[in-house]
Amino acid sequence: MLIDAGEYNTSNRLPAERHLSTRLSVSRPTIREAIIALELSGLVDVRAGSGVYVVNAPAARSISISLIDNAGASPLDVVNARLDIECAIVGDAARKATDGQLDRIGATVARMAQATQRNAFEAADRDFHVAIAEATGNSVLGPIVETLWTEMSSPIFMRMGRINGLVRENEPWAIKEHRDIHVALAARDAAAAEAAMRVHLHHVRDFLQRDWKDIESANQCLDAAE
Repeated sequence: MLIDAGEYNTSNRLPAERHLSTRLSVSRPTIREAIIALELSGLVDVRAGSGVYVVNAPAARSISISLIDNAGASPLDVVNARLDIECAIVGDAARKATDGQLDRIGATVARMAQATQRNAFEAADRDFHVAIAEATGNSVLGPIVETLWTEMSSPIFMRMGRINGLVRENEPWAIKEHRDIHVALAARDAAAAEAAMRVHLHHVRDFLQRDWKDIESANQCLDAAE
């Protein structure tokens, strides 16, 4: 990385996000994920309205890349994997779910709506998606969806979610989208269930890609000054 190469030392401000994106030939969301990983490793400091500053350049030059990797998988990769996997799963579940399994899926939506704490909301959300996978009758799919949810609890995913407003108390939009999926499942409409799941996961991905309240606003200030 540029810090490792000696281009930026302690207290130096990193270039604006758009400049890093162009220079490194990667997307802006990729730059954001890298900055979050560096922040979680204690190597940079994100200051709203000012920019991103190197905190400890010597440590950055000696740190094992595994420490940064421990922040978790790319949040966008996780959501894109969910799009590929869960949109296929939900259609199969619509065709194969038993009445009891449909009732269980509906009960998780009710738990989401009644949750008063974030951890209860997330547990019900996770159970909803795992229950759909289990309703296909394929014993492999439930653990796969559970693994994806484990990645959504990683430090980098949680940090990005908090910045973008995805990790909050239960949101009406999320409850509605889960209800839409359940209604399509209960109607045994595989196409409608897949479409509803796709809308929901695209919404999650849109949250992760939208302008950040601290990093992005800081970079906008830097962009305006350049």
